Amino acid sequence: MPYTILINRNSGRVLKEGRKSFAKKLREVLPEQIESIKFHSGKSLAEAMHRYANADAQLIIGGGDGTLATAASI
Repeated sequence: MPYTILINRNSGRVLKEGRKSFAKKLREVLPEQIESIKFHSGKSLAEAMHRYANADAQLIIGGGDGTLATAASI
């Protein structure tokens, strides 16, 4: 099953590289394993995590300590 990737668009790496460049690198590393890459910030990222919490989806969460703490609490 391919992964849906939820990324904090305000994370340092994304701000440094830009969303398009970062997404391109992810697709190069995981060429056939990515269903979608979605960039969110703050509240919308937490809302997206809640929407996927009970879904039959493989998620990868990207961001910093706060993003990962939020994901773990959900």
